[in-house]
Amino acid sequence: MATTLKGASQLRTALRKFEPDLAKELQDEMAAFLKPIVKKARGYVPSEFTPSNWRGETKTGKWPIYNATLMRRGIGYKTTPTKPNRRGFSYAASIANKTASGAIFETAGRKNPGGMQKAPKGTPRTNKNFSHSNNPLAGSQFISALDNASPLKQGNTRTGSGRRGRYMVGRLIYRAWAEDGGKTNAAVIKAIEGAAAKFRARVG
Repeated sequence: MATTLKGASQLRTALRKFEPDLAKELQDEMAAFLKPIVKKARGYVPSEFTPSNWRGETKTGKWPIYNATLMRRGIGYKTTPTKPNRRGFSYAASIANKTASGAIFETAGRKNPGGMQKAPKGTPRTNKNFSHSNNPLAGSQFISALDNASPLKQGNTRTGSGRRGRYMVGRLIYRAWAEDGGKTNAAVIKAIEGAAAKFRARVG
């Protein structure tokens, strides 16, 4: 019986269906590569981080409290393929930051490095394009505190020409990924290619 494989997701589906032992072996191998990145990213979460504008929940409860333990637990990996994105691409494995406070710590400042502009007088507080703090320097002070705790790093380690966007920039996962220098990415790809070769050798 011939099986045509068009990509990693198709391979994983075929392995689970026809060669579950290879599927388990591949998952274990990928997990072994991803765990050190997760551990390193968790290590960048400060045990204490209490700038004046991140003391706790707001009256509305929409601003999450800083809880280092929960933030570390929220950083984890998946060795199952992601759902296709809007462009039709999926990822064979992923590392994610699941808490709101972790996401703030990871990404704040990558769009507006100096903080958001103070809202002009009369701007509705529902307008999220401006800062509504009474302190005009609140945004820049907050981001400076974050950068002092863990600097933003470009996680896209691709070399050569082409634009590298801000969406791969961060202080936790993306920093760990950047400092890894692409070694884990290459190892995961090699593991998938190895599993594909074993699969083809079995099914012919």
